[in-house]
Amino acid sequence: MTLDEIRKSVGRKCSLLDSSGDFVDGLVLEADLTEMANERWKYLHLKYANKYPQALTIERTEDLVEDQSIYSINSATSTEMDLVYVGVMYDTTDEYYKRVMPLGHKRLFGNNTDTSDFEQTSPYYYVLPGTLGDGDEHISERAINLVPTPDTDVTDGLLLRFIEVPSDMVDDSDTPYTLPTLMHQLIIDYMVADVWQIKRDWANSNEAMGRATYNEARFFEEHQPTSSDQPIRFDAGKRFTPNLR
Repeated sequence: MTLDEIRKSVGRKCSLLDSSGDFVDGLVLEADLTEMANERWKYLHLKYANKYPQALTIERTEDLVEDQSIYSINSATSTEMDLVYVGVMYDTTDEYYKRVMPLGHKRLFGNNTDTSDFEQTSPYYYVLPGTLGDGDEHISERAINLVPTPDTDVTDGLLLRFIEVPSDMVDDSDTPYTLPTLMHQLIIDYMVADVWQIKRDWANSNEAMGRATYNEARFFEEHQPTSSDQPIRFDAGKRFTPNLR
């Protein structure tokens, strides 16, 4: 469902459009609906990512370099990514990645900064800021510092997994692409409640919010990521469909 379709659907449900389909309400503008749609998309994106992280996970590998501890975690595209997992193989004979645990610099080096105190069996990492150091030590992108430092080169020795942080919908044709199609209606349901709240119509707002939370609960109870774009059969002869009104 596109941004334009989402706004028009909310507009029809809340009497914001004239007979030509143009927005005529002076209190809730088309730009307001765009902002609402992005807010509700991000809310549902976080809920979906927490429950089904595997459905939104993107992974890539980096080569480990001997005596190099700092590795970029910048996205290859302009899309922002949230780092959720780091794995490492310190030796070329390793068959599986060992999970690297995140820990703050102060906790890692509270007593001293000697990295030789750490073992490859219990690796850690901490995230470096976007700009760090001067001259040859300057880093101009997000990176992690791996502890302990690798002592040999390993092709694809570092595994990084990310969850995409959605960027705002702006154009009419933009879509909430990180969500399965069935969740697009939930954005509309919540937006309807938001619009009635702005218009101080508490009865309609409460009814719409109740409907939105009910539909969200039903979705997460019955959804299976492998069939995200298909109706979901949850009982004999029944399928999940949003409770539309």
